Amino acid sequence: PKETDLVAAIYGGDEVIRGVNETIMMNASLSYDPDVGQGNHSGMSFTWYYGEINCNLSGRGCKTKDVFTGVNESTIHYSRNAFGVQMILNTSAMSPNKTYIVKLVVTKDCRNASAYQIIHMKILTPFKYPKGTSFFSLVVLIFPFLLPFFQIKGGN
Repeated sequence: PKETDLVAAIYGGDEVIRGVNETIMMNASLSYDPDVGQGNHSGMSFTWYYGEINCNLSGRGCKTKDVFTGVNESTIHYSRNAFGVQMILNTSAMSPNKTYIVKLVVTKDCRNASAYQIIHMKILTPFKYPKGTSFFSLVVLIFPFLLPFFQIKGGN
């Protein structure tokens, strides 16, 4: 019987925004060998490569392919690598408003598969709400679609 292709997947999807100085946990536990099923990583090796994308992803100044069909690796300089199902990405050397890429390569026997995650680094500030704001007001401010689920009793 023919062995099926491995499935490489990075938790969080193909493109994310992360904060500078935030701990970033890369997780490949969604990757699997269809011959043995999800959750069974026996015999699988996980290698992570990561570095800065040295071009503008909008297409100016570089030739990038759509992330879903592949990445033009000539635009990427992978500066580091790591091994294991999970990896903590060192963000101390990452700069805000820069774009980085992580490549996961999953191997087993003579099969391999790759997945990519583009990471946009931003300076994220914690949400601060005005002093004296009630929990109810805060919920309505952040999740206005929940308003119909609250019953407000009148003073009749």
